[in-house]
Amino acid sequence: SFVAVEGGAMKTAKARAAESTHSLPADIPLPTIAPLPEGRSFNVLVTGVGGTGIVTVGALLGMAAHIDGTAVSVVDQLGFAQKGGSVVTHITKSRETSPKMVIWDSRWIPSSLAC
Repeated sequence: SFVAVEGGAMKTAKARAAESTHSLPADIPLPTIAPLPEGRSFNVLVTGVGGTGIVTVGALLGMAAHIDGTAVSVVDQLGFAQKGGSVVTHITKSRETSPKMVIWDSRWIPSSLAC
């Protein structure tokens, strides 16, 4: 996965800084997020094939929960998933300090994301 660019030029620091000054409009309201019920967890299953970002999605959702101050557990099942094999990531978000991680039965997964 190597890319060669012909005839291109690097942007200057000034040009990069000018592009990064975009901001969101002030009138966009923040979403209201309901807290997790006491003693309950929220589970997400992300599944797909190797090379499509399954592990990255799990890492992003896990870090977002961590930044939010919520306990989270992320378990990746990679196997022989180098570019084309199956990949599964189990994410558990909980109010507990260390969520109990289980591998769920696919019949009762509350939220799934297929990539």
